[in-house]
Amino acid sequence: MEVPFSKLPQDSKIWTYTTSRELTDDEINKLRSYSSYFLEKWTSHGMEIEASVLFPYNHFIIICAKQVNKSLSGCSIDDSIRFIKKIEDRFDLILLDRNIIAFKDGSRIKKIDLENFKKEIARGHINSNTIVFNTLINTKEEYETVWEVSASKSWHSNFLKL
Repeated sequence: MEVPFSKLPQDSKIWTYTTSRELTDDEINKLRSYSSYFLEKWTSHGMEIEASVLFPYNHFIIICAKQVNKSLSGCSIDDSIRFIKKIEDRFDLILLDRNIIAFKDGSRIKKIDLENFKKEIARGHINSNTIVFNTLINTKEEYETVWEVSASKSWHSNFLKL
């Protein structure tokens, strides 16, 4: 069941997907409709899942779901992955590549693979103050506090020379 993101508890489960390209406003509108349809039918252990889908910066798809008894069923998680795969096919996107790193370059969002991320650090183009998107977050609270953070405060710091 689709609910406003603001109504979901802080311990709600988050899945983050970085899009392979920027989504157009028209695509976002279509994705909102497609997501609403999915959320209205999404269940865990036969119960509706209260959830939201966000599209921050037109570069990400974020699924946030209230956890029933602190866990969602494996089948419900599988359903969400099938939903993401259908989005990939329908919109000609790559969403499941965890090798893509997104960061801010001024007001722009840039995305590169891990090897090029390391090269950009070596060149001095990315540093500890670069704002990165921490895709390893697990909860709504983490989304609101450490999803968009300086590289020095994220797992990205493993590649920095601090």
